Amino acid sequence: MILVLATDVFSTGGIQRYIRYQINALRSIDWLGKIVVFSLWPKNQSDLFEEYFEVDYKGKGANFFSKIIFSLKAVKTALKEKPDLILCNHIGLTFLARLIKKLTGVPYLVNVYGLEVWSGLNKSGIKGLREAKAIIGDCKFTLEYVKNNFDINDDKMFLLYDCVDIDKFLAKSVPSEIYDKYGIPKNKKIISVVGRLVYDKGQKTLIGFLKFLPEEIILLIVGGGPRLEEWKNLAVVEGVSDRVIFTGRVSEDNFIYMYNISDLVIYLSEFKKNEGGGLPLVLIEALACEKPIIASDEDGAYEAVKDGFNGFVVPARDKEVIVSKIKYLFSNPSLLKQMGKSGRQYVKENFSFEIFRKKQEIILKKISIL
Repeated sequence: MILVLATDVFSTGGIQRYIRYQINALRSIDWLGKIVVFSLWPKNQSDLFEEYFEVDYKGKGANFFSKIIFSLKAVKTALKEKPDLILCNHIGLTFLARLIKKLTGVPYLVNVYGLEVWSGLNKSGIKGLREAKAIIGDCKFTLEYVKNNFDINDDKMFLLYDCVDIDKFLAKSVPSEIYDKYGIPKNKKIISVVGRLVYDKGQKTLIGFLKFLPEEIILLIVGGGPRLEEWKNLAVVEGVSDRVIFTGRVSEDNFIYMYNISDLVIYLSEFKKNEGGGLPLVLIEALACEKPIIASDEDGAYEAVKDGFNGFVVPARDKEVIVSKIKYLFSNPSLLKQMGKSGRQYVKENFSFEIFRKKQEIILKKISIL
């Protein structure tokens, strides 16, 4: 039996999608026993994943009493069921995994993604990393950071790249009503930044650079979040508000069309406190939809790119380089199309669910628990 302790398995963020894929992978490995899933957050947020997902316990969020009840139920389950392994989807839950380990001797794995690791990890989190049986990272960049900053041995760290459902995310025609719903013109070239507007993934940079690009290029900013009004105001200040389209939150059913409506998907994250991250799922979803990508060279984003093959790696805030790469691609439509085709093949070879499932199984066998 594996007991999965998750912060949230229901919403649409990258961490939530990653743990859903992980749980589905575990459930598909025939030699494993029962997979018991606890989610601290319930299914009542505004940004829900809209397909059914089975869990064994749902908490009531991150408030004090919810955490206490979640912890007590997890401990009780561990004492009763005697799991072989605990999987934590976030460092913040390792305090609970460490407690269960002390009570039962059950080892635990913990996932790391990036931002939570270098933005003020406390002593409890560091202990959580050091006492884990294994650490699973979604990119090499994050694992290298953990190794170099927290004195963690290589032999307990494992790379498990995120994956994408290639049967769902693929090139497909976009219905006219989607253009109408989001006010997207059909006769323009579209560059997109996709993701929740919590920190800067290049939205601010591209709004500032848009005036240096041909008038026919439109910037599509997909997603909602606390920085939405900030970016809208910036577009006005920069004099490009007529060339920036903000979709707000997009439903799961329409999400794939945001990739397919785009000609190019860009992700310009920076590595610094409270910014940056691991490998963004949006980049491999875009590649699966046959869209070339441009990613910054500062964090895990560049690991989705084979430079010159399915896109370009660029300095995160270098106007000359970024503007020139965008112009180059749009002036070479055959290359743009070929990079998109190459991108989907790259996803099939590196980021499919089947590859993800096999690597998850290999990790379990290597740590010799089950």
